[in-house]
Amino acid sequence: MLVTFHWACGMWAHRHARASGLHPHMLLARQDGGGYVARWVLRRYARARVRTVALADGKQVLFVPGSMQGLRDALQQKEQIIVVIDVPPDQVNLTAPQQVLGRTVHMPIALPRLAVEQRLPVTVFTLGLDLATGRRDLRLYPLGVQDDAQALSEKIFAHFERVVRERPACWHFWSVADRFFADLPAGGQRQP
Repeated sequence: MLVTFHWACGMWAHRHARASGLHPHMLLARQDGGGYVARWVLRRYARARVRTVALADGKQVLFVPGSMQGLRDALQQKEQIIVVIDVPPDQVNLTAPQQVLGRTVHMPIALPRLAVEQRLPVTVFTLGLDLATGRRDLRLYPLGVQDDAQALSEKIFAHFERVVRERPACWHFWSVADRFFADLPAGGQRQP
């Protein structure tokens, strides 16, 4: 399982993965029409981006909610999955508390649990850009197979906090930070 964040130049990582012989499935939020009412340019951009990801990866995009069976099938076939995990807690059903940027936030826990249950090796990656040289900076952080979902999540979000502190302007989700740092997700639930 490859884990990353809405940070810097992550789209380029798909091309790097394919050039290295990987053909991962990207796990993405379902692109329903609700968020695009009267925003046709944004809707077209989102659809184009999904197509670009699928072309770059050479694999079908898996949408959530709804693709858990597709996700399980891909994992059973030993295919790689890319997960962008720093999503607002109102976008997922199951969360667990994490310390991020000095605050307690509720982050997705289902995929770290799946990684633990299926004994999947996890690698966190980031792809930044050196503004002085224009060179891309791909960093890989292998976490291996973990035995505890909460501990795995903490390790993942420690990397998230590090990159956001290093280059805060590169985080794409400042516009939804109020949802990201929400006390408890509306309609969501804490980890049992």
